[in-house]
Amino acid sequence: MPDALTVHAEYEGKDSTRIYFNNGDSEDITLTPLGEDLYMLEESSFLGEAMYKDVIRATRREDGNLLFVSIERPSGLVTQSWLLSQDIIDSSDFGSILERIMEVGGHWERAFGGILLVHTPDGRMQEITDRIKALTKPRT
Repeated sequence: MPDALTVHAEYEGKDSTRIYFNNGDSEDITLTPLGEDLYMLEESSFLGEAMYKDVIRATRREDGNLLFVSIERPSGLVTQSWLLSQDIIDSSDFGSILERIMEVGGHWERAFGGILLVHTPDGRMQEITDRIKALTKPRT
């Protein structure tokens, strides 16, 4: 019996690469190969520490999948995550926040329905945080 539970995340309909971590966990991630065992993440990892646009080092396993080695170059983006209700996601204000993230040179990802990952250049996160907090504040 294994000492710890391992997690394997598979996502249907994605053009992705299976990457394994040292603890046995694995997930499908969209990567851009850069050569010399280097890859840029085109989306964030949920099981590892690498995030959107980080450059990682990964070696090829015998089965053709990748084994994560390290983050070689962080993206330089600041990342925050939010768990949001469907009402907030469906609001028109939410759409304008997503547009603003892109306008300031950032990127957003939505996963599992209500998880929002926000990646922004340094110094731009506070504005986005304030807007999301205002949206999630209970109305009286």
